Amino acid sequence: MVMPRANQPTAPRKGWSQHGEHRLRGRKLQRARAGLFAAEPLCRMCVAEGHYDLRARATIRDHIIPLAEGGTDEPENIQPLCQPHHDAKTLEEARRGALRGGAGLISAAMQDGNRGRLEKCPYGSGSQKNGG
Repeated sequence: MVMPRANQPTAPRKGWSQHGEHRLRGRKLQRARAGLFAAEPLCRMCVAEGHYDLRARATIRDHIIPLAEGGTDEPENIQPLCQPHHDAKTLEEARRGALRGGAGLISAAMQDGNRGRLEKCPYGSGSQKNGG
């Protein structure tokens, strides 16, 4: 059992939100991912920015409106993204979450290697920041 340090305050843990009850999981999720990537194999953001090569290949099934912000698993709330665009979007969502009072989200996103990586498309000129 891990005990908190005496000098660190402990925050009450929040229970799972109601969104978890309706999330796609398991085989249904894998079928949805396969269908999405078959119908739309390129990152939606890359295509919007004019990138149509292999670097724009989508690998992430992303919620346009995050579940934490009231989004759903409905097809109209799903988009295919490449990893760099997903990382940038996730970091922005973490920043919004911190403004709502979930400050732990930013540090978690940064620990995943997203710290200052991208602001724009990763494939355009001068769009990648130094850091990491």
